[in-house]
Amino acid sequence: ELMMVTTTAVDLTSEDWLRYNAGLTMADAGKIDNAVLSESMTGSQAYSLVVVRVKDAAEADAVAQTMIQNVDPAKWVCVMADQQQCNVYNDIVVYCMADSNLVDVSAIMSAATEVLGEPTATHTAPAQNQTENPAQSQTQSQAQ
Repeated sequence: ELMMVTTTAVDLTSEDWLRYNAGLTMADAGKIDNAVLSESMTGSQAYSLVVVRVKDAAEADAVAQTMIQNVDPAKWVCVMADQQQCNVYNDIVVYCMADSNLVDVSAIMSAATEVLGEPTATHTAPAQNQTENPAQSQTQSQAQ
């Protein structure tokens, strides 16, 4: 069960905050009208939901692709999300990642679809092995 979930507006003026929470850069921020972040205030729970409204629906899929490629599923250090999905609903991008033992990302995305209609695009990331940090495995493979 998720504990102490909080929802906050994404600070589009802070590149560090934007990159850490949404995987986006300041160049991407110019494409965004507004965004919100929902996460557990307990750092030992891997769950993050980001909803972004882009200024131009034609940019939404590119923003979604950037998010799915750049958000770090191990950003909490002690826990890691093993499932990630990003759906585009016209000018709205919904990104969710979580530990599958805690949250069913596909159920969250199904709920979003019930509210927003069928997605115009869907992006998923390969499942992560929770026993290894992706940065560690990349470093290990480069060393070999």
